[in-house]
Amino acid sequence: MGCTLCTMVGDPAAGVPSATLPERQTDLERVEAQARVQSGVTSVTEGVVELMLRGRRHGIFNDDTEDGTTVLDAGDVTVDVPSTLSMEDNLLIVESLRANELFSCLEPPHLEVLAKRMTVLRVHGGDIVYTQGDMGDTLYIIKSGHFDVTTNDDRMRALVVGNSFGELGLLYKCIRTETVGLSDEGGNYGDLFCLKGRTFREIVAKVSAGSLNISKDALRKVPLLQSLTESQFDTVAGAVRALQFREGDIIVRKGEPGNVLYMIQAGTVVCTDIGALDDIELHDGEYFGERALMKDEPRAATVYAKTGVHVMALDREVFTSVLGPLQELIKHNLMMRSVQSIPLLKDLSELQKQQLIDQTPLIPYTANQTILTEGAFGNDFYIVVSGQVNVTQAIDDRVVHLNTLSSGDYFGEQAALQEVPARRNASVTAATAVECLVIDHALFQSIRKPIQTALESNIDARNQMSQDKIFAASISISTLERTKVLGIGSFGLVYIAKHVPTGRFVAVKEMYKARLETSKQMGHVLAEKDLLSSFHHPFILKYLVALQEERKVYIVTESLLGGELFQRIVNPAGVPTPLPMDSARFYAGCVVKALKYLHTRNVAYRDLKPENILLDSHGYAKIVDFGFAKKLTQKTYTLCGTPEYLAPEIVMGIGHGFMVDNWALGILIYEMVRCPCRYSPHLDDPQRACFMMYVLRYGHHRWWEIRRLPTSRTTT
Repeated sequence: MGCTLCTMVGDPAAGVPSATLPERQTDLERVEAQARVQSGVTSVTEGVVELMLRGRRHGIFNDDTEDGTTVLDAGDVTVDVPSTLSMEDNLLIVESLRANELFSCLEPPHLEVLAKRMTVLRVHGGDIVYTQGDMGDTLYIIKSGHFDVTTNDDRMRALVVGNSFGELGLLYKCIRTETVGLSDEGGNYGDLFCLKGRTFREIVAKVSAGSLNISKDALRKVPLLQSLTESQFDTVAGAVRALQFREGDIIVRKGEPGNVLYMIQAGTVVCTDIGALDDIELHDGEYFGERALMKDEPRAATVYAKTGVHVMALDREVFTSVLGPLQELIKHNLMMRSVQSIPLLKDLSELQKQQLIDQTPLIPYTANQTILTEGAFGNDFYIVVSGQVNVTQAIDDRVVHLNTLSSGDYFGEQAALQEVPARRNASVTAATAVECLVIDHALFQSIRKPIQTALESNIDARNQMSQDKIFAASISISTLERTKVLGIGSFGLVYIAKHVPTGRFVAVKEMYKARLETSKQMGHVLAEKDLLSSFHHPFILKYLVALQEERKVYIVTESLLGGELFQRIVNPAGVPTPLPMDSARFYAGCVVKALKYLHTRNVAYRDLKPENILLDSHGYAKIVDFGFAKKLTQKTYTLCGTPEYLAPEIVMGIGHGFMVDNWALGILIYEMVRCPCRYSPHLDDPQRACFMMYVLRYGHHRWWEIRRLPTSRTTT
């Protein structure tokens, strides 16, 4: 049986239900708890929220009197004694109510109110509390004594101190389905705490009315709802559910079905993992989740609580019926939010952003639909709002995949920058259902100035990416000629190879399939390959192609012939050689930019050290070896990395995220300006991690000199 108060709006100030569950749970809460365990987060999962909203029940009408007289149970033969609760009595009642499914959703203050309204009934030996077939409207909690429950004269179970019975009578007068009396083992008498149905319903009515008014007051502060009528406010207030989330809780997870609109009453949430779009913060009075409701699609972003948050949740049915007239406003706000989150458009004025929304159509494309054709003329500019597109180019009768673009990315910029329509140099096809802002040439020219620098700087990077993809498509095992072996490992070897047709040099990791499969590492290698192939950044090792033959697999990357950063801080004799401060700043700047790129894509690197940083022919530092890298959706607990660089949360096994890379960055900088790490040669206990923290904080009197990292020399 569900909690009665779940049919009403919870007090937003109290956050009903809280993300913290009572010790004893209803079926609904057990679903919620199971979902939390499976997801590894403490937040109320959206499926559970939807179940909460969908599972509302209307109360049963109950007339509390017959001819003006309250009906009593047959067992109410002894005069009730008003209860003066001791602390022990109060605790007993509250715990008993919490253990009963009828009350399991009530907040502690509500349970306290019920406890204070209870009376005490003394039952003597041989007395019956109530008999099967009687009409009853009272809840009982055993204060002392033992009681037997019988049905059709068969003993069903025994009840002891703290147990409750008769709760169904609180909802409506019902026929008792069992007989309850003092057990022969219970002594000469037993005491029962009693709560009448009428008293219970009075309390429920007061809580309900107060909660409804609180919800209406909160809803009136939501700008989206300002135009609702009073009756519409009543409908929404009666349907919303007040929820409270703690800092860090996941409220909405990307890719999950969306059937709930959330309105923020207090606190801040962050919308993240929106493709190439910037993260967005939402505050009091704002809302999220409307896109999935309007478009009947999975969640397009993950939303988490940046602070403690109180929200009001509204399900699809009420959203559609009550907020239908507001859908144009909602669509407009959704478009504005999309435009504001696109990095390319961040420097536009508010007037220009409004102009974009008013004059630019949002055009949908179905999966596999061609958006642009290579060789066709045009000068429209496209911004991907949702979905993904594939960019391809025809090379020597082959179609080469150049790139996959997602939310926030754009295409068509080279033609748009021309004064007259130009030939498209690539084809663009919808990989999924896609929505694009299509900006015509006249409007593009009016907003061109704020975005031109970003467009032109990105054209070179995209051209380089296209050239790399075309080069990668020409690589095969037969076109590679081994020139120098760099190392031999358990699974194969790494060497520099010459691409004979072009004369370019590449790095090849050659591995034996049998060895990988015997060591159960094939999946690990493929995961690393998939991760590396998704990156394109000037300070991350450039992946080219993966090849295979019957016995071997090959991963081909760019060759970085400048050596390891480690060789710059330790000479061939093993003597530490600290770097000049300018050099340390420069290399640190390269690493910071690479880590920022990874973190914005929810990837933790987890093995930062000088040995995993190689220098290219121009002296820039690049991160290599992604064996420990992982795409994170929540905290992870794997112990991995290099001992001297492990963050305390990894060592202690309390769960870690992206911040472990920042810890390792601090140690890397320390090593570059001082010497190779000497404060943790054998990291085997948490105390070592604490020592590492102490050294980083206090061990170098010139630390202030390296706290500033470069920007100008690492501009990409």
